[in-house]
Amino acid sequence: MAWGWSPGQAPIRSSIMKINPALFKVTQDAIKKPMGKIVGEAINPYFLSDAQFADEAVFPYNISPLAFMDYDENKILEKLHQLGWRSPKDVDTNSTNCLLNSFANQIHIDRYNFHPYAFEIAEMVRTGVMSRKEGLEKISEPGNDATIKFARQRLEI
Repeated sequence: MAWGWSPGQAPIRSSIMKINPALFKVTQDAIKKPMGKIVGEAINPYFLSDAQFADEAVFPYNISPLAFMDYDENKILEKLHQLGWRSPKDVDTNSTNCLLNSFANQIHIDRYNFHPYAFEIAEMVRTGVMSRKEGLEKISEPGNDATIKFARQRLEI
């Protein structure tokens, strides 16, 4: 399994992690049991079986390739644009696809008086992945008001 945490989101030592079957099973059960009550055994093919959990050797490692590659967000976005992807206009500067992100960021700022991405962006600035100016822009730009309002309405808050 591979995905990409951007530099700053996770320490380098977390870039290669063996999945812990016992922890994974607890997490799976927390999701599977309530869903199973609704749809019954039809849910089983979408989850690991007890037999699969019995063999720890088959559990994969999670690998974050971005920890081992040059990371340049602008180059990544440029390549995605060449492939036809267009950045949505209704998300904040820290998300490419999540309408809840601006809302969640605003809740965090209101509650704790700092941006939830400040820690990882600071790490990216310290390690030279982005400039201080870029980092400050990412955490200073206000969220999309229309998206925040939409999320509040949908969540009935």
